Amino acid sequence: MKRQLSMSVIALCLFLTACAPLKASSERNQKNVLQQEPREDFLWRHVMQEMLQDPLWKERDAYDVGHFLMIPLHAAFGSENASRIKDFHNFFEGFKKNHIQDGFNTLNTLTRLHFLYLVSQYLVLSKTQGEALDGELTSYTINYLESIWNQPAWQWDRSPFPEGMAQRIQWKLQSKNPTRSYYRAITDHELFTFAVAADLKLVLLDQNPKFIDEILDIAYKVFKQEVALFLGAKSQRWLFQPGVWTDLPSYAYAGCDKITPNLNKKPVPEIAWDTSHFHRFPLWLLSLQEGFVARGELGKAEYFEKLRRGLTVQFLKEVLVAPSDEFPNYRTTNFMDGHNGVYRYKYSTLGPGRGYGPYELSGTILIGWWIFLKDQSIRDVYCFIASRYPLSKREIDIYLGPDTPRDRHPFIKGQAQYKSGLLELIDRLACGLDIYE
Repeated sequence: MKRQLSMSVIALCLFLTACAPLKASSERNQKNVLQQEPREDFLWRHVMQEMLQDPLWKERDAYDVGHFLMIPLHAAFGSENASRIKDFHNFFEGFKKNHIQDGFNTLNTLTRLHFLYLVSQYLVLSKTQGEALDGELTSYTINYLESIWNQPAWQWDRSPFPEGMAQRIQWKLQSKNPTRSYYRAITDHELFTFAVAADLKLVLLDQNPKFIDEILDIAYKVFKQEVALFLGAKSQRWLFQPGVWTDLPSYAYAGCDKITPNLNKKPVPEIAWDTSHFHRFPLWLLSLQEGFVARGELGKAEYFEKLRRGLTVQFLKEVLVAPSDEFPNYRTTNFMDGHNGVYRYKYSTLGPGRGYGPYELSGTILIGWWIFLKDQSIRDVYCFIASRYPLSKREIDIYLGPDTPRDRHPFIKGQAQYKSGLLELIDRLACGLDIYE
């Protein structure tokens, strides 16, 4: 524990740039305070509170924090920690006051959806806590979502669908054999939209605008048609649109078992989603389950609960790889069907000869969203991961992979997320969550 603390203090000094020389007596006093302060509280104070003071809804950060703040948000409300809840209250007050002048409405659609899902989950958790509805924040969320739902919907290699996302989804559901497989892919644009709509239904109940129910009806239709169940009466496992990404350049080398110069394309027919993007499904499914409960459609809610159970089985059986002599921590395969080949080889932001090799999408497990699956063993996984900090160079190399060159928050950029205390805090909080129903 002392070793963890001392190394993390050094890391925090480097990334917070707040370590000024202290007198000897002050150093002793600070050491005594740090030894007495619980590790989680220390990390929250020095990492989470620092982050929440920043305007994270701006272009650089909005996409990332939709991922990295979700577990801290749930942990604050789940533990009924008034101080931590207040930190989020203040953060969203800042969003309400400044999002227009900070250009949130001009961000690309997917970035806005990432952040809006954080907002809608905040509204859900606030209601669960018995707090009064934040009408202003709810109205902003409704207006942004309605605009996204109705704006002309882009589509690969053709003009946008003029009537919006519903028209695009209908085209995808009817297009069984498009020229390229991914033309009919239900993407995270649609799936985030479904989840935010479900959250708004839970918050508003019968007072929601009509388009919210339209989105939920389409969401249910999509899952009923596009979920592929495994054969066998006792099998709960499933995949979502297997094979839909086979023709996408990011998946073109999925059949290669390592990265070497000048790889030849080796696509895998019926390949599943990559685990990096799919890690959002556990919480999306929970939102949809609760949204249909709010509609009083318990049969549909039970359907999404069954999908959560089935996804848990698939994740534990085919995706999650336990620590071993080969690697000391948990990993995931690169694809949801257990394939572990190369992903995004020669991707535009990575450059020639680079890509994600076997297990190099494992880093997304540390962001915590798999905790929303229905199994105590997932919590045990996060408790083990939390115990591993500070991570070794070998662990960081696998979890980070080739990384992205885009500008990111100082606590998230490159190896900073592993050394600043952010991911350690997230995994500690995930270890303490109890949200299986």
